[in-house]
Amino acid sequence: TEDSSFWAEHIHPDDAPQVFAELSQLFEQGCYTHEYRFQLKDGSYRWVRDELRLVRNTQGAPLEIVGYWIDMSDRKQAEAKIKESYNLLNGVINSTTDLIFAKNLQGQFLLVNSAFAESFNKSVDDLLGKNETVILPLEVVREIRNTDHQTINSGTSKDYEEVVPIQGQLRTLLTTKTPFQDAEGNIIGIVGMTRDITELKLTEQLLREKVQREQLFNQI
Repeated sequence: TEDSSFWAEHIHPDDAPQVFAELSQLFEQGCYTHEYRFQLKDGSYRWVRDELRLVRNTQGAPLEIVGYWIDMSDRKQAEAKIKESYNLLNGVINSTTDLIFAKNLQGQFLLVNSAFAESFNKSVDDLLGKNETVILPLEVVREIRNTDHQTINSGTSKDYEEVVPIQGQLRTLLTTKTPFQDAEGNIIGIVGMTRDITELKLTEQLLREKVQREQLFNQI
């Protein structure tokens, strides 16, 4: 019909193939919802949510299609900005050599950067939704959980030195842990940034020993 032709001609060319391919589901299910860009009179496109329902006659044959549109453009723009912000944040945290993570109150990883995953010879996907027991011995995990709880109870950022086995070697890590909150202000987890200070601690120890030797020599 003329109406259906007008509708088809004004769907964005990039969206049209999928819209037409999925339209058959309306006749199978009796209702269907999809989102696409539709061209306005001024030539611009708006995102719409198209909710359709198939009306049948008493014999069950398709009679007509009824539906309505919801303008989704503002939401789509907001989603695009959120995605851009996420991509920017993801790029930043994965460009640093510091180990970055976020955990919920149950200790499950909500976020880890590439450096964190690679230091334990894992992928990011290996760790998301898991807790430290997949990468660390239970006794070390208990110590880490203790400092997690201290941070959560304090409600402020705190620094901790933690000795952790990483790929067969004991490493000294300096971790800054910060509680993070939901929209209502409730603490729902912690964010951490960890730096390996093993070599720094070794250098400090060597310097202390040197000073002690010099003091002993002077006394002699």
